[in-house]
Amino acid sequence: MIATHLFATFHVTRLLEAGQSLGTLDQTFCNRCTAAVTTAIDGSEPFDLQGLADPRHAKHDSKAGQQFSDLNTSLVDFNAALPAGHQRPNRSPVLKTVSLLCAVNYEFTVEANKMTMLTLNVFIQVLNEASQLAATNLSNHVLVNIFNRTRRWLAYKICSWQHPYINGLPKARVQSWLTLLLRASTSADNQASVLQLLPRFTSLEQPLQDVLSYLQSLVVEVHQHMGPRPVTNKRVFQHPENYMPWLYKILADLCSAQEHLLTQHEDLQQQLGNNPAQQQQQQLQTQLKLIEQQLGQIKLFTLLPQKSNAQQFITISTSCLHR
Repeated sequence: MIATHLFATFHVTRLLEAGQSLGTLDQTFCNRCTAAVTTAIDGSEPFDLQGLADPRHAKHDSKAGQQFSDLNTSLVDFNAALPAGHQRPNRSPVLKTVSLLCAVNYEFTVEANKMTMLTLNVFIQVLNEASQLAATNLSNHVLVNIFNRTRRWLAYKICSWQHPYINGLPKARVQSWLTLLLRASTSADNQASVLQLLPRFTSLEQPLQDVLSYLQSLVVEVHQHMGPRPVTNKRVFQHPENYMPWLYKILADLCSAQEHLLTQHEDLQQQLGNNPAQQQQQQLQTQLKLIEQQLGQIKLFTLLPQKSNAQQFITISTSCLHR
């Protein structure tokens, strides 16, 4: 399942970079990602997933063909990105067969050996449960993080603006502005105005027009990429794919900002290494501290949850050492 999670993240990121539709990110999607990484022959010759999109095998899934085609394209790129000399695990033919059956929602309609049917059903049940857990984790991952990451993006935009009004506010007032902007960004259109929500926050005063216009522009930018509003827990959990473009927008902006700040940090360090005058040295050190503070506010993340290979629910007893 580790390879499944890595490939799913790779696939979703590729589609978002290309501006393509993600489709539905559900249990069936996780099953198809498992089939992709399980049945791939080697790093250069993937299994033809597109050939599985036969309506005789799938249960009336009109979008199956497009998703298989997208997965096959991602699989080729995924294999090309693997490290040189990478060796795939030698998976059993039974596991490959079962993963393909799960990928096309296959239903048994022919009689077969009872032992073979029993074995396949056991494997199918295990893979389906693993894919169901992966799909639930994906929905929970988006649900838990959508609001926090939107708030972090808003905080970065406000702090990087370096406006005297924002810089002069106490930390508590800045947090109140972030709460207001988050509510405006995730609410329906009739509650998405900063000026309209401002009276509800008694600790805030109406700022100058340039500040108000900038804050409203942040709300509009969120609306352009956010999924259906108002953003509710039920909507996010049922259709996490609708909010992936906005999360990708946040990640892309933060990555770009981090690269820019790191470049500035390196340039300032080089200038300090040239032994400048004392006054200039103090200015450079002040700029370095400011950049380091901004870098500390940037927290990168993964679009999809990543499964760890660490052992869980294992307790190491040391009682035998005391005997």
